[in-house]
Amino acid sequence: MNFSIVFMIQTMIQSNQSAAASFSVNDLEDNTSKIHA
Repeated sequence: MNFSIVFMIQTMIQSNQSAAASFSVNDLEDNTSKIHA
């Protein structure tokens, strides 16, 4: 029971981290395109 709860929390954290990483990458690409433009 406790193990499944911990696993769910870890999965949520991992998905949040990947979403934040892709978001920051998109921001970097937007900034570089603005600088070149």
